[in-house]
Amino acid sequence: HDLSNSLMTLHVSFEMLSQTIRPDDDQKRRMTYISNGIDQIKRLIEDLVDWASIEQGKFRLETNLFDPGEMIEETVIGPQARAAARGLTLKAEVAPGLPTVSADKKRLVQVLGNLLENAIRHTPRGGRVTVRVERDAGAVRFSVADTGEGIAPGEAVTVDENASPAAFRALPVGSQ
Repeated sequence: HDLSNSLMTLHVSFEMLSQTIRPDDDQKRRMTYISNGIDQIKRLIEDLVDWASIEQGKFRLETNLFDPGEMIEETVIGPQARAAARGLTLKAEVAPGLPTVSADKKRLVQVLGNLLENAIRHTPRGGRVTVRVERDAGAVRFSVADTGEGIAPGEAVTVDENASPAAFRALPVGSQ
């Protein structure tokens, strides 16, 4: 809670300051860097709050209806600048004709955002990061792939036991 309040104060102060100056191109670049950093810290705080909720057995999923393709397009906007700054290509691939899904959009965006950040961090300059959404046996599959070093086969089991997978499925509306 204290972290969130401090970050909110920083964010509001930065926004107010941003509106009172006319930055040149270099200053705009630095301001974007600061804004991205604030957003990243916000996501980390949200992750900590979620982990605390899970530990206490109070974690809740809030399902809503949404277009999975639109969600993917929105999700890549933030990481796009970080990928470009690292000399990476970040691409969204959306299969045509996807159904509306009922899922916790906020959590899906959170998981995909974390996967994208990891992919960007561990992919060498000139590499590619791709986020996909496609049909998969009566469901919709979201996935993130990259040309980074990957996870050693002996460590993959440990990662799988302690984290979300890099691909997960959501059921279309009307299917169970």
